[in-house]
Amino acid sequence: MQLTILQFEHSPYCISVIRALQALGVDFEAREVSNADRREVLRATGGQYYQVPVLLHEGQAIFESSGDSTEIARYVDRHFAGGRLFPAEVEGLQRILI
Repeated sequence: MQLTILQFEHSPYCISVIRALQALGVDFEAREVSNADRREVLRATGGQYYQVPVLLHEGQAIFESSGDSTEIARYVDRHFAGGRLFPAEVEGLQRILI
């Protein structure tokens, strides 16, 4: 399995994804992106996104579609956590917290 996270080292958005992956015991590579040069992010997302984090998992780029989306966290949940991050019995409460 090849998993890479494109990140800014001190971004709270990146830190939360990294901590979740670490807690789940997932092997990944963290790759630092320059705030001044985001070409790698633009290439990875086909020009659709310029923010971080971006997950690159087995040839697929996973990124947020809006400022309040949870697509990366939900992807991590589906592929690595078995539904433990977003349990069905409390679905909807996450939206309130966001």
